[in-house]
Amino acid sequence: MNALANLHQDWLPAVEQTQATVRQLSQQMRRLLDDKVFLENKRIMQLIRSIESGALGTREAPPSGAFMEIDAPTVDVVLPFERPLYEPSRKMLVNDAVETADDADVDASALFGQFFVDKERLQANINAILAEAEQATLAEVTAEYPLSQGLAEVVAYYRLATESDWATINPEHSQRLSWQLPDGSIREATIEQIIFGRPA
Repeated sequence: MNALANLHQDWLPAVEQTQATVRQLSQQMRRLLDDKVFLENKRIMQLIRSIESGALGTREAPPSGAFMEIDAPTVDVVLPFERPLYEPSRKMLVNDAVETADDADVDASALFGQFFVDKERLQANINAILAEAEQATLAEVTAEYPLSQGLAEVVAYYRLATESDWATINPEHSQRLSWQLPDGSIREATIEQIIFGRPA
């Protein structure tokens, strides 16, 4: 139950990174639209100046005869018998009864098995590496203890780093992590460099 309650906190770093990416895309989109609006306004002003110059030229030297045709005003005549008769709309029967489902037989083990990551096991992996070194990157930890739960385990390591006083996250450098899926395929993720240090 604790895993489900802390699920939104475990995914918080990933959400922040996603929001930062969306902000960057929004800024690029805004610049693109500003450039497009500027070009459209410039084209409109060119057309207006062209029309003005043409109008001034026509005023100074009007052409002989008719040079423009305008449609005469007309009235559309619709006879009453051409209109369809009124047809009332059909009434729709909607069943708005709410049935409460019985969740007594719901098996939540699949949900917990999908998202629960044992942070104590991950911390033990970090401590085992730091027992032989002053500091270690997350890439070095996962090289010794491969990721078994994919991206969820990466997020858990990230959470441990944000909560630890002896870990640093370097946004200027990145590291690539990989893991193997049950079907044998390889997945990779590139994240900010995480360095774990041995507590003093």
